Amino acid sequence: MKSPQERFSCAKTNKWCTNCLGHKHSVENCLSRGVCRKCSKKHNTFLTLTRLQSQASSSTSLTHSPHDSLSTSNTLLSHDNSLVLLSTAMVGVLNGHGQFTPVRALIDSASDSNYISSRCANKLGLARRSSNISVCGIGQTSAHSSQIVSSSIRPCHDTSPTFELDFIVLSRICSNMPSVSLEDTILSNFSNLSLADPKFNISGPIDMLLGADTFGHILKGATLNLSNGLVAIDTIFGWMVTGKMEKPPTTIVSNTFLSHADLSLERLVTKFWDLEQVPRSQKLTPEDNLAENHYSSTVSHLESGRFVIALPFRKDLPTFQGTRDLALRRLNSLERRLYNQPNLLSQYSEFMMDYLQILVREEDRSYQKILWRFSKDDPVQTFVLNTVTYELCYNSRRNLKMSFPIVSKILETDVYVDDVLSGSNSLNSALEVQQELISLLNKGCFELRKWASNHPGLLTHLPSSSLPFALDSETDSTVKILGLQWSPSSDSFIFKFTPLQKICTKRSMLSDLARIFDPLGFLTPLTLYLKFIIQRLWARNTDWDSPPSDDILDIWTQFKQELSAIQDIHIPRHIIPESYIALELHGFCDASSRGYSAVIYLRSTLPSGKIQVNFICAKSKVAPLKSISIPRLELCSALLLSELMNFVLSLFEDHITISKVYAWSDSTITLAWINSSPHRWGTFVCNRVTKIHENVPSSIWRHISSQDNPADPASRGLLPSALISNSLWFSGPRWLSMSSEYWPTLSDIPETDEEKHHVTLLSVENQTPSKNTLSELIEKYSSLSKIQRILAYILRFLHNLKHAQAKQSGYLSRSELENSLTLLIKNVQEEEFSTEMYRLKSQRPLQRTFKKLTPFLDKSGVLRVGGRLNILVFLPSKHRLVDIIIDHTHKVFLHPGAQTLQYLLSQRYWILGAKRAIRRVISRCHTCFRARPISHQPLMGDLPAARISQIKPFSKLLLRMHQDFLASLASGIFTHALATKQVARFLSAN
Repeated sequence: MKSPQERFSCAKTNKWCTNCLGHKHSVENCLSRGVCRKCSKKHNTFLTLTRLQSQASSSTSLTHSPHDSLSTSNTLLSHDNSLVLLSTAMVGVLNGHGQFTPVRALIDSASDSNYISSRCANKLGLARRSSNISVCGIGQTSAHSSQIVSSSIRPCHDTSPTFELDFIVLSRICSNMPSVSLEDTILSNFSNLSLADPKFNISGPIDMLLGADTFGHILKGATLNLSNGLVAIDTIFGWMVTGKMEKPPTTIVSNTFLSHADLSLERLVTKFWDLEQVPRSQKLTPEDNLAENHYSSTVSHLESGRFVIALPFRKDLPTFQGTRDLALRRLNSLERRLYNQPNLLSQYSEFMMDYLQILVREEDRSYQKILWRFSKDDPVQTFVLNTVTYELCYNSRRNLKMSFPIVSKILETDVYVDDVLSGSNSLNSALEVQQELISLLNKGCFELRKWASNHPGLLTHLPSSSLPFALDSETDSTVKILGLQWSPSSDSFIFKFTPLQKICTKRSMLSDLARIFDPLGFLTPLTLYLKFIIQRLWARNTDWDSPPSDDILDIWTQFKQELSAIQDIHIPRHIIPESYIALELHGFCDASSRGYSAVIYLRSTLPSGKIQVNFICAKSKVAPLKSISIPRLELCSALLLSELMNFVLSLFEDHITISKVYAWSDSTITLAWINSSPHRWGTFVCNRVTKIHENVPSSIWRHISSQDNPADPASRGLLPSALISNSLWFSGPRWLSMSSEYWPTLSDIPETDEEKHHVTLLSVENQTPSKNTLSELIEKYSSLSKIQRILAYILRFLHNLKHAQAKQSGYLSRSELENSLTLLIKNVQEEEFSTEMYRLKSQRPLQRTFKKLTPFLDKSGVLRVGGRLNILVFLPSKHRLVDIIIDHTHKVFLHPGAQTLQYLLSQRYWILGAKRAIRRVISRCHTCFRARPISHQPLMGDLPAARISQIKPFSKLLLRMHQDFLASLASGIFTHALATKQVARFLSAN
């Protein structure tokens, strides 16, 4: 192949246009709009000049996707006089059928993730999981992957070791490796080695990339330096070949692969959207139940108060190989970080001591070997960890509360992982609870630390080391509780935000939005406004790292400028008064074209008659991109409110008694839907009304005006400055703090016909019987194979319903297909030969036409021809199924003629009037029609002049001789008169 310089010179020599390669004009007069795909200049892409003298030509294969801040760099460089090979290996990968299949993989020690091509994942039949992974490459080039697969790998020549890995699915990992095939003579250098990739010298596709998490485990340590500049590395897959060749190939190529994945953003966004959903109770999985049973059967209690448990292995005891090198690298990395931050080192040590209190039984301790040293000067030593990680503390806590029922309620409901959040109505009772908790957990060797309270009297007797900050601190210190900032001095929740990113792109905006942690929805109007902006970016197909349009940029700039004002918002923590007459829940919902929301308030009636209203929680969702009517969105907001109300009621039922519950909406159409039976409405409305009725009763719904609806700001969105001054959002409508006589009322909710389900009643007596289902199937499709398969799946479904213990699955068997064809034939025979079949069943005489064929019914009820063979099936001459069977046989045997086709059909079927039926089908065959074109028929020639001239009869004769010349037949050329006479003498004389 010619180089770009040679191609360019050839074009100039032949005076071709360097843009379209035409020969009748120059590039200045070229009308083609095409440009170079590499440099966007006006010349043909094949004529792009590369500067091979100064640097290698670079082709970049980039992939993009969100895993943890991941960067992968792989390079294959070929300069003027060298070629660098990358390490490849044939790896056994477990496919979807439980077998290991060899796959060619690229081994990359600089990649934190593993990749697999989509083609390979399909070939292996691996199950895919949804994911939102973004990978950035050189020049911020990005790609996207939405799927992850899991599989096991092992050497092709051995059954161990085996690694279970996750792979990011990409359409293509990189270009062929190597870029050009090398001569087979290079293999002579490795004749005595078992190569990981026996065809490493042949250019071929790469279907898998193994990253750094596997690299350390596959190395055996041995290397061989060869004379030609290559290096062989011994691995569990065999010897991998890599390095720089001294003698280059004829083609010079440079491929650079760089990927960067940001899984932290994916996790951040996933966490944000999870918080935006209404929480739901999760049931224990079978594995959770197995872990619970394992703990109950293995836990024991020492005299010192410490617990001993067994490690919960899934199946057999695991085996680990080659993990020490990986652990050593992690230890060195951890030491570098901790010694650079002395405070972090001390906090890390204290943190670990808090959770090393539960012992592991001795037979399991060998599975918890760690590498550690107490200073950089000490040698690295191997220790056996005798305790378990803190994730298992809940089980011990459960055991403790069984022995101490006084605080069992607190341990049951007020503990999250390792945080205890509880309270009391008086200082004395709080002190009592505090002392019992301390003494109880001390028995299990658990120490409670980082105490915080809104009353200083609960903290004065505690050591300063157990407090997060000094009690005499003048500043308004805050404590982070389950992600929320709580100010003990004011007993309120506040918000603190780190400065947002200066660069404004879709990626940075989404990252900033996801960092807003607001599980209770205090800032719902703000978050919905930001979610709406992000949705607009998606609708406009804005690139991840491109700046948004000016209108969105202005809004985002204003949001960043006003964000600091959010710190002035204080949400009271204490919402339930010490004494009250009644507690009521009031929920409000609203919708707009931007989104819909729901908010709930607690209305407390005090003994003094004063009414107190407190914000509890709120949720919102943006409207879908697909246009939906406002009444439907209003119904969605009502459904959201019912789910949120149901969740809040389930939380309060063990703590307080709610006397009344109210749900408010400003949509009369939505209220009409809810107050009616769901079956009256269309599918969309019916499904949602049914769910609303399941969550809350329909009697609690009431109407409110739009200007008094506190959910209205959350359905449209507000910027920080507007949110701070919006008292309607934080306190609810004014009349909610008044007596019920001031509440809005709507005497009667008007009826609505919108989304009404229209039902048409039909009289069965006036309807003609519908066609047989099998006949409809025959009429609908023209392929016998398709009809057979559809009917076979229907029969399988019916079989599985009747025989749940012997269900059929997988591919259709031959017997299933035959049964479906038999059913079709029986249906046709019952339609066409019903009289004859009735006569056969009742043993009555048949018609003469059928009687000579001696027909009979076989065991399955199919009408067959009698005789010695007893195999031919009766079929009528004119029926669509017969035409389909003939056409199917005609195509299967490659369009034979009528006689051959009749012979083939006669091996199984006896078709009445078979010749006519076959000719009818073949005449409609387009393939046969094209194969037998009608030959050209020439025009008849002109008559001779003697035939059209007027003349007397017998003036010219035509003599025909016959019967041994005994007579002659003379006919006039111009007439039809005949004359016969003896000519024998005449002939003998001559």
